[in-house]
Amino acid sequence: MTALAIVGGILAFLALLLFLPLHLLFRYEEGFFLTIKYAFLKFQVVPKKEKKPKKEKKKKAEEPSSSEEAPKKESAFQKILKEEGLSAVVHLLGELAHHTGRAAKSTLSRIHVHDVVIDLVVAGEDAADTGIQYGRTCAAVYSAFGVLCNFLAMQIKAFSVIPDFREGAKSSAYLYARIQIRPFFLISSGIGLIWRILVTMIKAKKSKTNTQKGGAVA
Repeated sequence: MTALAIVGGILAFLALLLFLPLHLLFRYEEGFFLTIKYAFLKFQVVPKKEKKPKKEKKKKAEEPSSSEEAPKKESAFQKILKEEGLSAVVHLLGELAHHTGRAAKSTLSRIHVHDVVIDLVVAGEDAADTGIQYGRTCAAVYSAFGVLCNFLAMQIKAFSVIPDFREGAKSSAYLYARIQIRPFFLISSGIGLIWRILVTMIKAKKSKTNTQKGGAVA
């Protein structure tokens, strides 16, 4: 009973970890900054913290390199291309892209983006250039933002794109977002994607086998 209680406690703790939200803090202000927060842990991914230089270790004696290089192994796609032709590869890639798109859509629907801040100041060489650059920037930003809103649940805190017609003004950008997702959904989506890829590969192999049998019978 004690062993079962310990195992049950460990499983419950692992399940709790999988459902705890993972936070990605993204910021752009004259450079990219990315921080990951999970439970009580916090990691700065970009920019990476400078590591203290380690003491140089004594170089090991170099082993004589063989003049003959080992032959490169063929990938799965190279084997299919060689055995079945380009059409089979194109069909397989299409199936994989279809399943990957479904998995990506499922994963994106689970991602929540909070506290989004977009603050852009557009400036050109003169007033006319500023107007042109401002129009292009608005078109690009609103178009991209509309696409993202179709796939992600987003909470907007501040959004502004303004032109600066002052002489000598410079363009600037400040972006911030807090992205949240639970690891369980990432893992389940990854497992689902791998399973779909394996099923697609097995179906392609069976189709090839049936085709060969049919040709042999004929």
